[in-house]
Parts: sequence; structure tokens; C-alpha cells
Amino acid sequence: MPPRTTRIFVARIPPSVSEAQFKGYFEGFGKLQDAYMPRDHAKQVRDSRASLCALLPFAGPACVPCFLERG
Repeated sequence: MPPRTTRIFVARIPPSVSEAQFKGYFEGFGKLQDAYMPRDHAKQVRDSRASLCALLPFAGPACVPCFLERG
């Protein structure tokens, strides 16, 4: 049986998306343990089109397939 992951990596998030908006969207797929979405303010000043990335650990492995099926 393959290992069951509880985390997903999301890339190319527009800088206009707040962490609250981001978490709110993904909580629709299941309970999140946390949301790590680092912002590099210096990079965004240099390039306003710079996208963000995030690491989302869900509370259980059943959430990830829900996201992949609907994502």
C-alpha cells in the first residue's frame, strides 16, 4: 500500500491572495493543521508579478484525495 500523505505543495499563488483567503479555500477540502505561506516582500517590491507558494498540512490523509479529485 502506498504511503498516505497529509501535505500538499501549492505554487503560483497570486500575491493579492491573503493567507486568510487561501486557508479558507483549502479548508473546504478538510481540516488544516497549519498553512505556511512565506512572503518575500523584497522580491514582491522588485517584481509585482512574483507569485507565492505554500505548504499545507491537512489533519488527515483522507483530505488530500478530496483536493486532488476536485482540484
